[in-house]
Amino acid sequence: MSQEVLTAETEQPSVSSFYYSIGDFNILLESGIKTEIIEKRDIFPIPHSPTWCQGMISLRGKLIPVANLHQLFDGSDITKSQWLLVMEITPYPPIAILIDQLPMQQLLNKEPVETTDNSKLPRWFESSMSINDKKLYRADHSKLLAQLIQENEISRLDLQEQQSTSNQDSSGHNA
Repeated sequence: MSQEVLTAETEQPSVSSFYYSIGDFNILLESGIKTEIIEKRDIFPIPHSPTWCQGMISLRGKLIPVANLHQLFDGSDITKSQWLLVMEITPYPPIAILIDQLPMQQLLNKEPVETTDNSKLPRWFESSMSINDKKLYRADHSKLLAQLIQENEISRLDLQEQQSTSNQDSSGHNA
């Protein structure tokens, strides 16, 4: 979703890139990610799923998990948009992300890039930049998907542990 552009004034190469917004975060999409914008549809909840997972949607016969990244940023369930950003990043399965508004395009010059303070921001954010009082974050969506898969595995293991301990009688043996 990015392309090189030459500006008439400076003749310096610029890159046009798309970003999506979640809360106060404007997150740039890397080139090479297959994306699709769809209107929010029925999201079917999944029992015992991690907090970030709103449920699943069916898109052209595929079941796709829906992520609410507000949960990762501030723990809220805020979903003020009717849009889903479906992403396909090799080698991961597709995922849909609830976004607050339709993605927008931004022309990126060689802006000064700040490194992010990972103690305050998600570890999949690599850097940030400010353009016209707008803060944009460069992200590694592969790291995001790896994090979501890891959290899902931890949640699944916790659930299995809870179920195995709840099936024991008062002497600690399986009932």
